[in-house]
Amino acid sequence: MINLIEQIDQYIQDKIPRGYRDPRGFYVTHLGSCPRKVYNFWNKVTESNPSDLMSHLNFWVGDGFESALKENAFSKMFLQGIHLLNYQCSVGASDPRINGFADYLLGIEKDDKSVEPFVVELKTKYGWGSKKMLKEKTPNEEHIFQVGYYLKDLHDKGVTNQGCIFYLLMQDYQPTKSLVQFNCVYQPEDETVKVYEVHSTAFASESMNLTVNLGEEINTLKQVEKDIEAGKKSRCKFQHKFPVTREMLGDQSDNAIKEAVTGNKLLGDWQCSFCSYKDHCAEEEGRALFYNDEELKLLMEEHEIRKAAAKTRRATKRRK
Repeated sequence: MINLIEQIDQYIQDKIPRGYRDPRGFYVTHLGSCPRKVYNFWNKVTESNPSDLMSHLNFWVGDGFESALKENAFSKMFLQGIHLLNYQCSVGASDPRINGFADYLLGIEKDDKSVEPFVVELKTKYGWGSKKMLKEKTPNEEHIFQVGYYLKDLHDKGVTNQGCIFYLLMQDYQPTKSLVQFNCVYQPEDETVKVYEVHSTAFASESMNLTVNLGEEINTLKQVEKDIEAGKKSRCKFQHKFPVTREMLGDQSDNAIKEAVTGNKLLGDWQCSFCSYKDHCAEEEGRALFYNDEELKLLMEEHEIRKAAAKTRRATKRRK
């Protein structure tokens, strides 16, 4: 009988484009990304690490939630004073050329019955990422840049500078009872985005004071635009493999050290781990995708230190 899993995976590898598009503008999601990745994407460089079936499944699950919220909630909440003004709201500007689509533009009724537009950008997180968010109560910086750009563009067009990032947290593809909403405002006087409060089904609402500089990220894309015109490769922003030092190893989790020792992980910026050009970039930069003997020796020593510490903690716990 047919193996549908293999057939779907083969279809993805053969038929779904590898980041090719008409060069008319950057994606909003390029804000906060590595400039080299954006440069490669724009120049249609073949991906050395294309997305697999499970990566696409993550996107499809997110798309399903997005559609379900529209059909079953936001489009029917007018009696609560919440109106769906637009879905997949087109956003974009020309300096630099950035375009995208905000998931939802809601209208929130005020006491005088006037309606204040409010942008909602939906995101999903899985496994470790969802646990980390519940613990730290902080949104991804690149997601702040994304919703921030929507708010900047809509503010400049006289619509709104208010919105939120709305996270659905998942465990093993099963929805948890955890939703997290970070409310944001674009501040035009210095082109920053402020996250000022968080609401969740998992913890009490809290005030926040987290600000990121959107203007700097926009300038980064302007520089990439200049690099493209000059045929000059843009810089790499992240490291796929940190220099192996005692200090660096001390900042890593026990599990990360274990994964590195067993050859299943390179200790570096997480953005590189999920980059479609990871191997291509490492080859261009002349950087190794493995640990040499000296590095492995340091890793093994750190791993043994961690194992001994864990053993001591367990023994202490048993005595108590």
